[in-house]
Amino acid sequence: YLTCAPIATPYTPPGHATHGFVAYDLERDMKVFVKDTWCVDLLGINREGETYKLLCEAGVRNIASYSTVGDIDDQQTVTHLYKDKLWACPTARKLVPHHHYQLMLDMIGDSLTKFSSIYEMLQCVLDALECTYFLNILIYSFLTLRAAGHEDTFNAGVLHCDISIRNILIVNG
Repeated sequence: YLTCAPIATPYTPPGHATHGFVAYDLERDMKVFVKDTWCVDLLGINREGETYKLLCEAGVRNIASYSTVGDIDDQQTVTHLYKDKLWACPTARKLVPHHHYQLMLDMIGDSLTKFSSIYEMLQCVLDALECTYFLNILIYSFLTLRAAGHEDTFNAGVLHCDISIRNILIVNG
C-alpha cells in the first residue's frame, strides 16, 4: 500500500487513536480506505475483521468489501501492566491492553458534512434511519455497512448503536 502521511487527529490517551486515510493498493491498482486504530485486546471482544466475516457469512446486503485486516506485529500497549506500580500516577480509569490494528476497505465515501444540497443530506439521514441505500453507516467511524444492510446486521447479531454525523457517509451521492 502506498500512502501519504495521515492527517493528525486529536490524541486521547485512554482512547483508540482511530484515524482513517486513503491509500493506494499497488497490487490491485485501486484506492482503498485505511482504518488505523488501537483496538481493545481482551478475550470476547471481536476485531472488526471478525465482524465483517460474520456479516458476510450471514448474507448481509451491501457491505463494503475489504482486502486486508489484522494486527500490526509487536505493537501493543503495556500501560495496564504498570498502573499499580509505586511510581505510576494514580488513575480512576481502568486501563486495558490495546493492539495496533488496520482494516483496508474497498469503498470510499464522503463525509455527511460535504453534502451538495439539503435534500442529499436529509436523504442520507433518512436512509440511515430507514435502512435503505446510497450510504454507509460506520461502526466507530469506519466499519462500513451500507444502510440497506443495517437491519441485516441486527439480524446477524450485530447492533449498531451510533448513527451520528461521524458515522454516515455519502456514497454515490
